[in-house]
Amino acid sequence: MKLSPREALCLIVFLGVGGQWIAWRLKLPSILILLIFGILSGPVFQIIDTNTLFGPLLLPLVSVLVSIILFEGGLSLRLVELKAVGRAFVGLATFGVGITFLASAYGAKLILGFEPTLALLFGAILVVTGPTVIGPLLQHARPSGKVASILRWEGIGLDPLGAVLALAVYEVAVTPASHNGTYLGITSILFALAVGTLVAGAAAASFMYAMKRSLIPEHLQSPVTLLFVLLSFGGADYIGGESGLFAVTLLGIILSNQKSFDLQQIQRFKEPLTVLLISILFITLGARLSIEDIYGIEWSHLYFVLYLICVVRPLAVFVSTVGANLTWNERLYLAFFAPRGIVAAAVTSVFALELERAGFVGAGRIVPAMFVVIVSTVTVYGLLARPFAKYLRLVKVDPQGILFVGSTPMVRKIAKAVQAEGIAVLLVDSTWSNISASRLEGLPSHYGSILSSNLIEEINLGDLGKLLAMTPNSELNALACVKFKQLFSPENVYQLPFEQHQRVGHRKEVAVEQRGSYLFGDLAALPVLEREFGVDATIKTTKFTKEFDYAAFNTLYGQRALPLFILKEPGVIRPILAGETLAPLEGESLLSIVRNEATQGSE
Repeated sequence: MKLSPREALCLIVFLGVGGQWIAWRLKLPSILILLIFGILSGPVFQIIDTNTLFGPLLLPLVSVLVSIILFEGGLSLRLVELKAVGRAFVGLATFGVGITFLASAYGAKLILGFEPTLALLFGAILVVTGPTVIGPLLQHARPSGKVASILRWEGIGLDPLGAVLALAVYEVAVTPASHNGTYLGITSILFALAVGTLVAGAAAASFMYAMKRSLIPEHLQSPVTLLFVLLSFGGADYIGGESGLFAVTLLGIILSNQKSFDLQQIQRFKEPLTVLLISILFITLGARLSIEDIYGIEWSHLYFVLYLICVVRPLAVFVSTVGANLTWNERLYLAFFAPRGIVAAAVTSVFALELERAGFVGAGRIVPAMFVVIVSTVTVYGLLARPFAKYLRLVKVDPQGILFVGSTPMVRKIAKAVQAEGIAVLLVDSTWSNISASRLEGLPSHYGSILSSNLIEEINLGDLGKLLAMTPNSELNALACVKFKQLFSPENVYQLPFEQHQRVGHRKEVAVEQRGSYLFGDLAALPVLEREFGVDATIKTTKFTKEFDYAAFNTLYGQRALPLFILKEPGVIRPILAGETLAPLEGESLLSIVRNEATQGSE
């Protein structure tokens, strides 16, 4: 049964978004469900014929959609992370790329029987991993330390490099024997990188100029951003071949790390757009497979996947991370983890068609082989990512780090004191000025909404186990707690009390299922906290002894102090709940905010 083009388009969107929802419900990587739906609707039941539906626009459309996804990925990368993981990332982007390229090509020739040109192209494409699958898998595994940041940078940063490398191989393949194909391949790489850098820099400078001078109205910021992305992609590709993906990724990184203007409107726009684009892409590419491709899957494809997992990836990681200040367990986990995703599928489809047009017989064989790699690696890593992280002790059983929702001056003061006790902190806020101030104070921060669907994929949760919602918006605090209850468990999500809850004769009680546990005390709603204690209040750490117990503390500070946290031992922290009767033990420490005496005397 064949559908009309209009009906087929509606079905693609329906299957894509529905597949995302089913994957969320089943807690499975969405790519698996989307590929299954695509294969069922295409080669199996032949409901969707993508070649008829899109015609010659199919692969250009795929390339454009991938460019938007990579731009979104670039927006999630923070240069500050490179201070910790830069050596490992540079190694993976140089030695790692070279080893993966050559070893994968050798395996494709030896195991899959590809002729040399096809094997080299396949090896070049396998350089990429996949930001669309790495994020969800890291969210599930939650490895601690530097591992998550390295994998995110690798997943986004190497994808355009893989496309450029594939272009160089293609240039060599189609170059007549009378010319120096190797020279042309190397120059095409350098030229593509140079063009991508120049185009991204020019686009970023133009966009920032327009934003800083308020030349773009707020309601047009997202569409104009998309305009700059597409212009960068199309312009770079026109000038420098396949340099468009590199240009848009670099553009995203530049805009993400500038401090001139607020990206809030852009961040809101990109999340639902990216989900929709990924859904459409996987359904379309899965449906493009033929029934002959499915029947053509052989045991050699699975042997090749084992070769990638057990030989190529470990070799690339262990060579490229020498001297990278990583533990052996972190290097083992990096060596284990390399799923392939949407960019690998899209680039494979594009170059397979280009080689077929250039007269290479059998070029289409790389398409089903890549889909086997994608499905197999996502399945293996999806099932084993968390157990292996636990085995390597990269998952903390009871992580003590605190995710602060909000980054106002009072929250920053409290977070700074917690950080000084050796506890990991991360501040999330959708107000750019607050995030800028946090970063200037040396506090790890993330710009975006705590309710964002992509947030958990963009931040490293490995060391975090508690959430403290401390924004001026009590409803937002409650929603944040509800969102993170499943991830952190209900007893580890907290929020400041509703301000109305504290007013005499205007008591507003919210069911505990719809919020987090109330923090600190009767003066703990943020506006009240700031009004009563002021920005000049100090955070004190008091260790209790036989000579100085909690009663002595109360005698000394009285109503000037509001207890915040109990430190049972170094590195173990517990927020104090509103209405809690405190009885700290000898050896425990109390973090409290203390109103200074001048403020006290002026009331």
